[in-house]
Amino acid sequence: MTHWLDRGEHSSCGVGFIVNRRNEYGHEILQQGLRALRCVEHRGACAADRSTGDGAGIMTDIPFGLFGFRRGEVAVAALFMPQDQGRMRAALKIFETTFRFYGLHVEAYREVPIDSSVLGDEARRTMPSLAHCFIRRPPHCRTDASFERVLHTAKQQTRTALKNQGITKEFFFTSLSATTIVYKGLVLGEGLDRFYLDLRNPAFGTRFALFHRRFSTNTRSTWDKAQPFRLIAHNGEINTIAGNRSWAISREMSLGLPEDQLVTHTGISDSGSLNEMVEALMHRSSIPHVEDILAIMMPPAHNQEAFYTYWSRAMEPWDGPAIILYADGNSVGARLDRNGFRPARWVVTEESFSLSSEAGAFEIDDACVGSKGALHAGSAVKVDMKNGRVHFRDPAHSRENRDARFDARTISAGSLDVDGPDESIWRPPQPLISRMNLFSLTQEELDLFLVPMVLRGKEPIGSMGDTARPNVFSEEPRPFYDYFYQNFAQVTNPPLDYLRERNITDLRVFLGNGALYGATGGELFVHGLAGDRFAVRNSGANAVVEGVGLHACEYMTGGRVLILGNVSHNVGAGMTGGLLYMRRENIQYANENYLVPAELADENEQELLALLNRYHELTGSASARGLLERWESERRGFALYLPQAALKARQVASLVR
Repeated sequence: MTHWLDRGEHSSCGVGFIVNRRNEYGHEILQQGLRALRCVEHRGACAADRSTGDGAGIMTDIPFGLFGFRRGEVAVAALFMPQDQGRMRAALKIFETTFRFYGLHVEAYREVPIDSSVLGDEARRTMPSLAHCFIRRPPHCRTDASFERVLHTAKQQTRTALKNQGITKEFFFTSLSATTIVYKGLVLGEGLDRFYLDLRNPAFGTRFALFHRRFSTNTRSTWDKAQPFRLIAHNGEINTIAGNRSWAISREMSLGLPEDQLVTHTGISDSGSLNEMVEALMHRSSIPHVEDILAIMMPPAHNQEAFYTYWSRAMEPWDGPAIILYADGNSVGARLDRNGFRPARWVVTEESFSLSSEAGAFEIDDACVGSKGALHAGSAVKVDMKNGRVHFRDPAHSRENRDARFDARTISAGSLDVDGPDESIWRPPQPLISRMNLFSLTQEELDLFLVPMVLRGKEPIGSMGDTARPNVFSEEPRPFYDYFYQNFAQVTNPPLDYLRERNITDLRVFLGNGALYGATGGELFVHGLAGDRFAVRNSGANAVVEGVGLHACEYMTGGRVLILGNVSHNVGAGMTGGLLYMRRENIQYANENYLVPAELADENEQELLALLNRYHELTGSASARGLLERWESERRGFALYLPQAALKARQVASLVR
């Protein structure tokens, strides 16, 4: 599609689901899902013909009664196939041969009943051939999970075989499962059930309906990019997608897989890549549930749980803003990413649970509502379809994970009680360019961001897209093809309010070794721990920190340092000036050749209180607040540590007075 209406539209996709909590199959649930899909039509877009939509679809249970099979006997592959009959036959031959290799035999094909008159000109011109394929469950697949895993493996191998024969985007698995099926296409929301006649058949029974109405921002709509995908439906965008795909391709190479077998490298939307990675983790890893997979891929901002720390070593975050809906045949659920920008409003009744990006999308009598609300940033919901239970718990606290031991095998660098590197060993100087490569720092970032920040204290300001002057206004010669840029599509998200900023953003900085080295003035208030050699050669800066590593305040000659918590060995070695406030129980870590404890004089206590108050004011530290509230008792726990030379000077001054 090339011409769109409503260019001023800045909305995002419309998504939602409704699920029966009594494990009952019926046509009414499907009708409610289709009605909700029509209610979010304003979330999508249409072409100039006013009938070609940019994507609408619905996922349900497989209606085995409508298809003439018993549940558990077969899986259903919903296929988009080439329009050319010769290429379609060649593709189906590869499909059948590959599946047969895995013991999966094609039982029958079914031509999908459709009414193509519903489609717009653009959608009709690009419409693939549609078919349902029924695949017999092999005897060696004794569980649904093992059947789904073999189906996924065969599908991925089929994609590779088709690619080798030059058939790539034309043959697409809309869905492939023993439990769920997807109907989707380039139609308007109100036209989906008029195009797919199955959806109007009263024999179509399901326990849930998960719908999606697409608003394509960064990709050109095609039939395969419509949603839902095989497992998920996604509202939003993945802003880290370039890095996520790079990591996925690296994993593909490390597993020794052919190109595109783990994830599709090109010609796929960010939502499509997300679905492929969820599928890969579900069928190629030991992670048992989709809710766990989504939590690992989209962790909350403050992810200090052992569950998240453990998995963060294996999976980088897929950052939105985004809300992900999913269904795997056993449960239906949703997860909102750490930004919390996408609305997700839910309603619970005795009979159903519904969730949507729009309030009022489902017709529910207020008298039947048991509870309602909205997901917040980094939270999720899961509905077990067998027993109807609704879980808002974090997967880190689920029954399966509650007693599990997730050991990331990492420890705080500041807690390591080891000697530093041997400085007597000569090492060649490291070129700046190699250090820049190590931290992925470009020359542009160095010149435009870091240098102005260091020299003038300026905030770093960047830009997305092409910032060059348009060709028609440029005074410089430009290539002819520069006159034909594609417009850059960007979704504008609302600014963070101060309440949401505190809840969903993580502004922590990992303060490494050598912080405040050689400082001559200024202030530093660290809401957390510092590494080794904190405030070494400090000659004038004032600092407050909650804990430090080895060799703190080494060779210090001036300034004030307050350490509220734990320290490590050799504090104050070589210190000849300045003042150090520290807890009395830490005297064993002070270098006794240079430091001696002294009682707090009135002026020292006032100075310590002033530092503590300013620290609490700027950081909001809970430990500082507790100290201030209990100061009358806590004051006796602090001591002033002075260099021996300074202590002698103080004693002489008192004798003179």
